[in-house]
Amino acid sequence: MKKMFLLPVIALLVIQVSCNKQPEKVTELKKDSSVIEKTPPVSTSEFSKELKFNNYSFTIAAKDGVLTLTPSGLTNDNMPLTKNFTGTITNVEVDDINGDNAPEVFVYFSDGDDKKGSLAAYSSNAGKSMSEVSFPEMDAKSKEGYKGYDEFAMVENSFVQRFPIFDAQGKKTGKTRQIQYKLKDGEAMRALVLDKVVEY
Repeated sequence: MKKMFLLPVIALLVIQVSCNKQPEKVTELKKDSSVIEKTPPVSTSEFSKELKFNNYSFTIAAKDGVLTLTPSGLTNDNMPLTKNFTGTITNVEVDDINGDNAPEVFVYFSDGDDKKGSLAAYSSNAGKSMSEVSFPEMDAKSKEGYKGYDEFAMVENSFVQRFPIFDAQGKKTGKTRQIQYKLKDGEAMRALVLDKVVEY
């Protein structure tokens, strides 16, 4: 008789304990935006793309703020090239912009709310190996009214940078400045050299 009396009591206790559990509140806490916002954001993007030019191919990959360019088809050196970066990769291009029948690979980055652009550029040494290309800072005149929002592109035998022009009050003027560069051989490395500046 005692055993039969205890069974309903135990069952009642189990039901009461289970009713006191509130998993919904735990779930709501995890979904609370104030809790999520305290988690540090991931600042680097992941990227992977393969480009081809004649008998050459290039794999461009990015992870944890490190860019890796892996060539294939070069006659001497196909070792990967790495470079640290910040921001987001917006595009990658391959072309022969210096007319030596060997490719250049350009990787474009954008960073910050004003989307200021930067570039990682590589040139093939007669199809034997790859070397990094120097990209100069804009001179004072070219930089007048510059506040970011860059666009980059390989155009025929040139590299082009475009951006909107802002006035002294920080408002867009409605005009665009286009800076054109040519790839030239330098003493230590190839470099993008200012060719001309136009506004429209």
